[in-house]
Amino acid sequence: MTALTQYAFARHLGVDRAHVSRLKKTGRLVMTPDGDRVLVAESEARIAATADPGKVAVAERHEIGRAHV
Repeated sequence: MTALTQYAFARHLGVDRAHVSRLKKTGRLVMTPDGDRVLVAESEARIAATADPGKVAVAERHEIGRAHV
């Protein structure tokens, strides 16, 4: 069970901290019992399970763009 701070989790995902804050606010993160850290594998699974299927093409396009930077 790997747990990271929200800042470290944002770096892990390659997003800004505001994005992680939005994920937490909408219940898409799994936190440690004390609420201090993000459980990585569990949160990645929840994010994937709650992804908007209408935005899959957008996510893929952004991923391709990041690969070329």
